[in-house]
Amino acid sequence: MKKLITMLAFVLCSITFAQKTDKDVYIANHLPLLKENLTTKEYNTFKKSMRFDKKGKLIYQNSDLLEKGAGNQFGVYYQYISTQRTGASYPIVLVKDDGTEITIEPDGTISRTSISTKEVTDSTIVRNTIKSYTDKEYNVSELLTEDGLFIVTSTSCGPCVTAYPELNELTKNEAFSKINFVALYRDSFQKINTFKEGSMFQRFGELNAPWIIFSSDELIKRYKTKYDFKGVPYVFIKKNGKIIYQGYGIKIDVLKKELVKI
Repeated sequence: MKKLITMLAFVLCSITFAQKTDKDVYIANHLPLLKENLTTKEYNTFKKSMRFDKKGKLIYQNSDLLEKGAGNQFGVYYQYISTQRTGASYPIVLVKDDGTEITIEPDGTISRTSISTKEVTDSTIVRNTIKSYTDKEYNVSELLTEDGLFIVTSTSCGPCVTAYPELNELTKNEAFSKINFVALYRDSFQKINTFKEGSMFQRFGELNAPWIIFSSDELIKRYKTKYDFKGVPYVFIKKNGKIIYQGYGIKIDVLKKELVKI
């Protein structure tokens, strides 16, 4: 029995060691600058973030640490990972937390957009009022009682941005002409302006009127949904002051079915 336990322990240790070694070997072979440029803590954090598919292709990694560790080779490294995963090389657009874009060409060349210098004031609840992106003032108490479709979104969320054209089409449907459409951004208004400087805006546009745009986590909290602030997009629909639908993800067909109930 003692020998069996020892053998099992050895096998488990070997498996764990092999998993760690696989990641180290991958980094050494394909992303060598990370070992040089990241601290030990950052390096280990990056390794923990790495996810491979069944064929051994890297399908997820901490992009911020990849960028820091790769230095001027970031574009080359990112293109390698993407090409190995998809089998094709094409321009890649990454949207940063500040709203700027990094475009990575197939050869690894990088171009960046700059932060918008347009002055703008974010949504702040002041004495039960709040201003929208278009600087229109709203009564918060009245907002919270209104029915409609509400989207918690961000310009750095790919699934959010790519859904903007279809979300705009919803507002043109005659059946939904009396419904309120409210976008609750996890971004500052400046970040939204910066987003408009990039190629993702050129491709997918923005949420146009009648969408009403706010930037206030406090307002989101006051709607008392099940949203846990851990991601976007999050959608909820209200009828007669009550939430009749809510959840992560934007499913246009589902939203259409739910909106006809209002």
